Amino acid sequence: MPTEIHGKTITTAMDNAVRHHLEVPIPDAVLNIETHLFHVTISANSCEYSLDLGREVWLNKSRWSRLIREYINNTQLWRFIKQGMEIYHGKARKGATANMLFRDPERFAKKHRWGGCLMGVTFRGEHGNTPILTFFSRTTYMGYMGLLDAGIAHIMAQYISGTPESAGEGVGDIGFRWHISSQQLHCFKTIPHMFSKPDLMADLERYTRKPDAWCKEHLTPTWRYIVKWYRKILEAHKQYGVKMLDHEKYGPFRRIKRRWLEYKGYSKKNLPKSVMIRTLDFTKAVD
Repeated sequence: MPTEIHGKTITTAMDNAVRHHLEVPIPDAVLNIETHLFHVTISANSCEYSLDLGREVWLNKSRWSRLIREYINNTQLWRFIKQGMEIYHGKARKGATANMLFRDPERFAKKHRWGGCLMGVTFRGEHGNTPILTFFSRTTYMGYMGLLDAGIAHIMAQYISGTPESAGEGVGDIGFRWHISSQQLHCFKTIPHMFSKPDLMADLERYTRKPDAWCKEHLTPTWRYIVKWYRKILEAHKQYGVKMLDHEKYGPFRRIKRRWLEYKGYSKKNLPKSVMIRTLDFTKAVD
């Protein structure tokens, strides 16, 4: 069944999307490492977005730069922004709609095997007449890279409305729609995002203390697998302490363990800096 998720702003819409995914009793696909919801539409009345890349996703600015290099062609981007500005400021014919295709990253057996996550974007509507920025995605990792994907919409809205580096009136005037064929929630890469959500972390800690039989009976598949991976972190710390990273060979999970050590205050080395999404730009786009 299609899923529709709404929020007043992109900030609330993305938070609602994460929380909804966690609570779905029967996801459309369940794997040990992720669950999927098919045919998801996320909408917001405005493109305002207050995400802190460092404090809420535990990623550095360099990860944003890599995302832009992978998915945005500089020439196509500025043509889209220019046309979007014409439409927004009433200088185009009624009904005119601008569009842009995202770059298709190089495909590898273990990365982008099925293609890029972001596919295309359109913009329609004049200022004061419900302008809408619409994204189309093959997939996205909700609670992780999906939070950065949504940031692209916020920055585009800044430029189209003429309010760069702010969450001003123009950004609030532009609505957002996001059509996702298969929304994923990764069951350990989402954990760092939960560090910034005290209520979700309280639930995770509480669920982790429950026996497996209780979790199987009372938790959704997504929660159940997050608990499984979180227990691995706690078990590794109990066995090895802060040196648990030396015993983890799987790079992606090693990163999550490192973030947990930082979250708990056991490590303060190379902590991600606070980076508000509204301060970013497209300077790393390529031709």
